[in-house]
Amino acid sequence: NTCIFLVVQVPVMLVLALVTWRCHAEFSLRNALLFGLASVACLHAHPTMVSYIVAAGIFLLWTHRSRAAFGWMCVAVAIVLLSLLPPWLDRGPVVAHALKSIPTYLDGDIAVRPWWRTDELLWSLGVGGAWVGLLLMTTWKAAVVRLAWWVFCACLLIAAVGVLRIRQACPRLFVLVQCAAAILVAQCAFLAFLRPVTPLWMVPSCLPPLALFIAIGWYGWLREPRLALRIAAGAAMAV
Repeated sequence: NTCIFLVVQVPVMLVLALVTWRCHAEFSLRNALLFGLASVACLHAHPTMVSYIVAAGIFLLWTHRSRAAFGWMCVAVAIVLLSLLPPWLDRGPVVAHALKSIPTYLDGDIAVRPWWRTDELLWSLGVGGAWVGLLLMTTWKAAVVRLAWWVFCACLLIAAVGVLRIRQACPRLFVLVQCAAAILVAQCAFLAFLRPVTPLWMVPSCLPPLALFIAIGWYGWLREPRLALRIAAGAAMAV
């Protein structure tokens, strides 16, 4: 079941990114409809992606800053709201039960140690999840698991060093890395704010910025002029 969330959430997030870039170039009625449909897909894939939808909408309004852009954004918002309307029109037992649990959720689950949990979530995304996965999903002995985890951490460290190399070689790409890191931290803080325990199906919304950060780090090594460093980086990336 968790794999279904991963397979669905990441592609629709990429669709939202592509549509946002298209609207950045030209915010018209057609593109506003596309933005609304992409937002609906993200929201129904999982509600935790509402942060990306809001951020994309603010970005487009700030980019264009006109009454026409505000009107097109209202069209996109109307599409999203219409997609949420059916449960309110036909309240079955499932919807009624969900509505009853909302006050309990707001009273006990919101903002439970969010700052501490943000650090824990970032750690889990980086290296903690790999440790648990190696323990639970393999039949390896403890020594082998420990060795594999240290190799994994070393590969992530190499990618992080590659990000620092990008800073000098390609400043514009380094700005993209900073944006990815900021989005990752903000999304983790958002998830930590929503629930005291982050279930696995809420995590895929954090994966695209993390993957972008790591990929640019590897790119920093693969564009290295010295062949030996490129070969070493390629071997680490293969691991």
